[in-house]
Amino acid sequence: MINSTNLKTLKLVKNNLSSRAAIEIFRALQENMTITSLHLSENELGQDALDELIEMLNINITLRDIYMLETKITTEYKTKLAGLSNRFRKIYT
Repeated sequence: MINSTNLKTLKLVKNNLSSRAAIEIFRALQENMTITSLHLSENELGQDALDELIEMLNINITLRDIYMLETKITTEYKTKLAGLSNRFRKIYT
């Protein structure tokens, strides 16, 4: 996934992602500079996975759209993620 130049959208909607799997994906995305859209809706991500997501979003400058609808994240994490949205990046929770 890191070296792919063709993959622009990664759709993981309703995949029952474990926190461990999500963490590995987010770590790989730290170095990925081609994926611009990430769809995580309808997955239950644990606190450790959300922390890793936030860390990845602070590193990865290529991701533009992150969809996290119906992920049952807390207001605290919604606030943290909203702080990472800007005119170049939209996070939908």
